[in-house]
Amino acid sequence: MNSRKREYSDVLDPFSMAPDLFFLELSTGHIYPNPDLDAPQMRRVKETIKRLGLDDPLCRDLRTRRYQDYLEHSLPAVYLKEKSPFVWYEADRQGLL
Repeated sequence: MNSRKREYSDVLDPFSMAPDLFFLELSTGHIYPNPDLDAPQMRRVKETIKRLGLDDPLCRDLRTRRYQDYLEHSLPAVYLKEKSPFVWYEADRQGLL
């Protein structure tokens, strides 16, 4: 993702962002802005998703596979946390761990 970020000033840095800016639909891998954000934050989150291709089919598929592996193979939550921290965070936030 860092190579995708480049030097865009309107792209949020995932390592310095506040929690709960991005939400995840675990069954599809779709990433989207928290609907409770104010207009400026919403705009920045949407632009970040677009510029970094965070909702492209490849990213969606990877997030979906990680969560499905966790479910289908009864893997420990720590597996999900290590392999895909955002998927783990969203599953935890949604009470699905």
